[in-house]
Amino acid sequence: MTGTSLVSGELVGSAVLELTVESEALIVFGDGMEGDAVELTWGQGVRVGVCGQRLRLVG
Repeated sequence: MTGTSLVSGELVGSAVLELTVESEALIVFGDGMEGDAVELTWGQGVRVGVCGQRLRLVG
């Protein structure tokens, strides 16, 4: 059990989500691509918001 009460949601407008790592590690994906993951450890934090510009993936 993690004690987490919110497990999903949507950020809109200027809303921001701030997380502080309280475990051994947390892996953050900006766009879901595993290659650009950022690993945070105990005590580090990350602030996530919505960008004003859309990402366009070209294949």
